[in-house]
Amino acid sequence: MWRFGLRLEIRPPTYQGSFMYYVYFIKSVKNGKVYVGYTNDLRRRIKEHNTRKGGKYTKNKGKFFLIYYEAYRSREDAKRREDNLKLHKKAYTQLKGRISKSLGLKEISKP
Repeated sequence: MWRFGLRLEIRPPTYQGSFMYYVYFIKSVKNGKVYVGYTNDLRRRIKEHNTRKGGKYTKNKGKFFLIYYEAYRSREDAKRREDNLKLHKKAYTQLKGRISKSLGLKEISKP
């Protein structure tokens, strides 16, 4: 695009190689436990969990399905939110109540 005699390139903003970062909740089909994590590629990460290439906690827990996610433009914001959910019971409990009702789930256990 040309403007005032200067060529301006318009590119979508990238945030460390990705457009978005996600905080996600996945639930184990095997034991019903919930795992909270964050990633910049949600589809790839869930596939990794389901093929046992995910984190240590999920490696031997069987198949998972996505129950909730939040999108952020900054890696730092997503990591802060993940830490908040894992470390602070009140934040986790409030979200748990909200998504349990929304999705008709009976109960989600603490990660």
